[in-house]
Amino acid sequence: DTAGQERFKSLRTPFYRGTDICMLTYAVDDKISFNNLPQWREEFLKYSGIKDAKRYPFLVVGSKVDLASETREVQEDEIRSWCAENGEVPMIETSAKDAINVDTAGQERFKSLRTPFYRGTDICMLTYAVDDKISFNNLPQWREEFLKYSGIKDAKRYPFLVVGSKVDLASETREVQEDEIRSWCAENGEVPMIETSAKDAINVDTA
Repeated sequence: DTAGQERFKSLRTPFYRGTDICMLTYAVDDKISFNNLPQWREEFLKYSGIKDAKRYPFLVVGSKVDLASETREVQEDEIRSWCAENGEVPMIETSAKDAINVDTAGQERFKSLRTPFYRGTDICMLTYAVDDKISFNNLPQWREEFLKYSGIKDAKRYPFLVVGSKVDLASETREVQEDEIRSWCAENGEVPMIETSAKDAINVDTA
């Protein structure tokens, strides 16, 4: 939701200031995400108040490295060259799907943030990727975690929204069928659902 992001620009300064590291991300199958790295780097430096960019620790992280080489739009030598030109920034490529270079244990450090971020929210959006059955299977876990740490007493009356991503992918690559997700939503209080594609801008403004 590119238009919606305007609403959150005021949050940049308080969230950027005082950070110990800045992680810039791109997807190996999305050249635009790579081309946007300079923009995100400059925005961070502007709103964080960092004076010495050369001494500040950046980290570049690529996602979806599990994809076949022929679908890559960002080559490894290309990203390494960019990192070298911008202060020898360390880089790593990852895959959440195949658990490549993903530090699940490290997530324990951030569990303490759940309560202050969950409490007082007006809606909870649960997400899955249509090509990742595990993400769908995790929906009950995320729903229960939110209810636990948000302090919501009446789950049936609280507004949830289920959003599926990557609907642009060919039907043969789907691991989560639409009737399957609609059934889950019906069983959990007639939760509204929508499937989207950031790549093809399908239902992006709607979501």
